[in-house]
Amino acid sequence: MFGRQRFTIYGLICEGNGKEVPLQSINTNVTIGHMISHVESTLTYKNDSPDAIETVFKFPLDESSAVYKMVAEIDGRIITAECQEKEQAKKTYDQAIEHGNTAFLLREDDHSGDIFLCSLGNIPSQKEVKLTISYVSELSPEVDKSVRFALPSVLNPRYKSSESESGQGFGFGQPVQPIKTIESGKGGYSFSVNITIQSQVRIESIRSMDQLTVNIDEPSRNSAKASFSSEDCKLKEDIFLNILYENCNQPVAMIERGSSKQEGLMKSDVLLLNFYPEMEEKARKNGEYIFVID
Repeated sequence: MFGRQRFTIYGLICEGNGKEVPLQSINTNVTIGHMISHVESTLTYKNDSPDAIETVFKFPLDESSAVYKMVAEIDGRIITAECQEKEQAKKTYDQAIEHGNTAFLLREDDHSGDIFLCSLGNIPSQKEVKLTISYVSELSPEVDKSVRFALPSVLNPRYKSSESESGQGFGFGQPVQPIKTIESGKGGYSFSVNITIQSQVRIESIRSMDQLTVNIDEPSRNSAKASFSSEDCKLKEDIFLNILYENCNQPVAMIERGSSKQEGLMKSDVLLLNFYPEMEEKARKNGEYIFVID
């Protein structure tokens, strides 16, 4: 028999009782360069309880994305994440909490590689918490040859996901239930998103949710802007864009200049090649297909 249903909530959650910390606002800026997106989002929460709380921030992230920066502002203090060895990072966090200081620990979920957890400590009563998260993603190609951008659910909190507890285990013989979603529809927070698209190739068309205002720059059609804002956000659909580029099957190269002020890889120039080949359709459905990649 499958286990009873439980709800997995993304966002800022109390460690002790699992309750959501009230969301005040979300401000998101997105830059899309051909098939790569850069997202920077600031989420503001408020501890409206009479006591200090310790919380965890759950952030869903697909395998083609990478978080590179996270900053927390709590009671006037600004804390910036730094990379440490796993055990040392946990020790640093525990020591800060024991001394009554504010700290946070960003880590990957032990049971799901596409969920990042950020543990925050000692959030005072009636104080706001501002979390700024920055990440980059590779956009996924669609069947119609467009590329799709969508905001994660924590940056567009329309859903809660319902999972079977029995599906949380690992090992042979354990049934895994598919993830189900329900609309939260809470509202009560302000929301704004601004999207800028810059591309070396012309934009043929953009398809999006109805609430987004989309403008393609004419006559070049190499750039576009999209935006949406609400003081009491109750969206009924996801924030998404499908961008169709002209000559989408042509290879496109992009270069990111390094900086002499950085260290390691960030000091060097980096070249990205987008290769999206067009496969010839065959009437024959069955057969052996061999792909050779050098």
